[in-house]
Order: sequence, then structure tokens, then C-alpha cells
Amino acid sequence: MTSPILTRLYSPENFGELAVFTSLISIISVISALRYELAIPLPDKDSEAKHLLVLSIFLVIIITSFTNVIFFIWDEYVAEKLKVAEIAVNSWFISLGVFTVGIYNILNYWSIRTQRFKSIAKVKILQTFSLTTIQLTTYQYEVVSLLVAYIISQLVGAIGLSREELRKNEWTKFSWHEIRSTAKRYQHFPIFSSFDGLANKAGTELPSLIFATLFGPIAVGYYFLAQKILNVPLFLISRSVSQVFYSNASEAQKNGDLAKLVEDLHKQLVYIVLPIVSILICIGPEIFYFVFGEQWKIAGEFAKWLAPLLYFQFLASPLSVIFPVTENQRKGLLFQLFMLVVRISSIIIGFSYGDLLSTVILFSFSSSFCYAVLLIWTSIISGATLCNIFKVNLFAIILNIFIVSPVLFTKSNVNHSFQDLFFPLLLTSINYLLYYWVFFQKSVVKN
Repeated sequence: MTSPILTRLYSPENFGELAVFTSLISIISVISALRYELAIPLPDKDSEAKHLLVLSIFLVIIITSFTNVIFFIWDEYVAEKLKVAEIAVNSWFISLGVFTVGIYNILNYWSIRTQRFKSIAKVKILQTFSLTTIQLTTYQYEVVSLLVAYIISQLVGAIGLSREELRKNEWTKFSWHEIRSTAKRYQHFPIFSSFDGLANKAGTELPSLIFATLFGPIAVGYYFLAQKILNVPLFLISRSVSQVFYSNASEAQKNGDLAKLVEDLHKQLVYIVLPIVSILICIGPEIFYFVFGEQWKIAGEFAKWLAPLLYFQFLASPLSVIFPVTENQRKGLLFQLFMLVVRISSIIIGFSYGDLLSTVILFSFSSSFCYAVLLIWTSIISGATLCNIFKVNLFAIILNIFIVSPVLFTKSNVNHSFQDLFFPLLLTSINYLLYYWVFFQKSVVKN
């Protein structure tokens, strides 16, 4: 909600520099615990899960220390290659970010195990509040303010999720022998899931780093805002859904109900995300111009072409936990490596044409194809019927074309202005209110 204010307080270059920092933090932090945190919800015994928790924390401390040394030595080299001078001055933000994000992720998976979903939701609200408060009140420090806000929000999350466990003090009672035994028992997570997670995160974050190297931080700023507006609200939904799904999938796998669980989840995700994607495709640039200011219209053009990627990513990402649940980490790793190669190749090919927008379009379409493959693959592994998956998507697309038709009809007029879209948008909004009302009514009845 504060984005329209932030885009007038910070420049595209500031957001681009933030994107480079957070991309580096995200790529490193995803393997900061060697993915042992993913195993925390799985053991039948709490004692085994607690040893996984302690093991993960120790690994985060080790990886953070190693990261600090690396950037202490090569910070200027990295800053020069990525065209972000702030890295040479404030590289310590990267190691601090790796630590806070790593610890937060570990405690998040412990909360999933204990099914403290209300606590997770409350912590997310506190994180958002701390993030926006710092960003709005310290904007004069530019990218440093954005970085401090990001790290403190992660720290707030870690503290919020750890309070209850710190009061118990039970998890601090551990045995090094049990830690070694537990590490060996779940060794397939660092062996396969680490590469899987790294490939997945690299595929998500490397575009920002490559755009910085090829086009500069301002281009990254446009891409970052487009991604943020597209992903942040839906990411919170997707991640929450993924956590609940991960918690229930193991039991569904044992009971033979995994296919039905996947089909039901997919249907709900389709009806949630498709209206947003439809509007962005129709009038993404106009919305960004009106809401965020004239200098961000390019980001709106990016959002328009990134909308198909948002659609397939939102559908496929929550279902990707099928790989660890069914112990198919190798297949998950192979897919992530395939997608990483496709995404990087699309950016390099797009750059060869020398046009930033063409690069974004090619990146979006190639990534959409990859996530569509992931959706099909996870459906097959779970035993879901592909025909049912296809019919849900087809019906929802036809329905949304009908709902958004007033805007499409107005846009077909070459001489239209943004003011001309007011009444078509109002009619479309009313249609979507009815759409979501019917959807949630059916969901409540079904549950």
C-alpha cells in the first residue's frame, strides 16, 4: 500500500541497488542451512526435529562467517562487475542479511511443524509494519534505508517466531552425537535439495544481477518494481498456501489423497490469480503511470509482459514441495537446473538484440514455459488428472476474458485515454467483486 509513496521518495536506481543486494542475500541464504530446515516438519519425534533445528542454526552461522570473509576480500570486484558502488562500501549488509534470513527461515519451518500458522501470520504483519516504517521515515539515506529496513524486518520475524521456543528452553538441550546422526539420516536434503534450492533461487534472483551487469541498476529498478508489485501480495498467499500444503501433503501421501489435494489446491490458485493477471495484461502500463508516477511507466510495461510468468509461477510454486514430500529431490534438482539454463539463456539472447524490453519479454515467456512444465510434472507425480487441470484453466480463462471485456473493448479504440478507462474499469471491478464473492462462498461451503 505504501509503494506509491516509496516510488516518489526513492529513485529507480535506489530500487535497483536494493534488488542487487537482496538478490545476493537470497541466493546465499537459500543454502545457508544446507536445506536441513526443510526436513524439520518431517520427523515423527520432536527430539529429532529439534536436533535438525540446532544443526540448521549452526550451519547458518558457519555460512554467514564464510560469506563475510568472501565479501571482505572481493567486495570491490563484485561492486565493479554489478555496477553498484554501494557493495564496496556496505558489503557487510550481505552477510548480516544472510544470517537474519537464514535464522528466520529455520524458525519458520519449526512453526510449520508445530502448526503455529497464526503466529506466522502475526509475524508477517509485524515485518511489514517495521519494513514500511523504516522506509518511509529514513528515505534521505536512500539505498541504505532500504537495506536496513529489509534486514530489520527479517530480524523482527526471527525474534517473533522464536519467543515461544526461547521460553521453553527445551530445544537448547542437544547431543552432538544425535546431531551427527540426524545430519546423516537427512543427508539427501543437502545433497539434492541444496542444489535444487540454489538453482531455483538463482533462476529467480540472477535476472536482477544479470540486468545490472548488462543494463545497469536503473533497469534493475524498473524490473524490481514490476516484480515486487506482481509478486509481493501473491507471494504472501502462495507461501502461506505452500506451508499449509507442505504440512498436509505428507499425510495425504500416506493416505492416498495427494492427487485430490493437488487438484483442489490448483483450482483455488487459478481462481485467485487469474483476475490480477488479466488486468495487468490489459492496462499494466496505465496503472503504473497513474499509481506510481510517470517515471515508472516502463515498469508497468514490464509488468504487462511478466504477467504470464506470474500466473504459472503462482500455480506451480506451491506444488513444487511435491518433490521433497514424495522423496523425488533428484527430479526437482534436474528441473531447477533446466529452468536456470533456460532463463539465463533467454536473457543473454535478449541482450544480443540490445533491447531491454525484448529481453524481459523473452525471459517471461521462457520462464512461463518452465513453470507450466513444472505444473504438469508435479501433477503427474502426485497422480492428479491432467485433464482436470487443463479444464480448470480453460474455463477460468474464458470467464476472465468475459469479465474484462469492457476494458478490452475500450483499449481497442486507438484514440483512447486513461480517463476513457474509468467506467470500463468500474464495471470490470464490479464484475470481479461478484467473481470473488462467488468463489469464496463456494470455498466456505466446500470446507
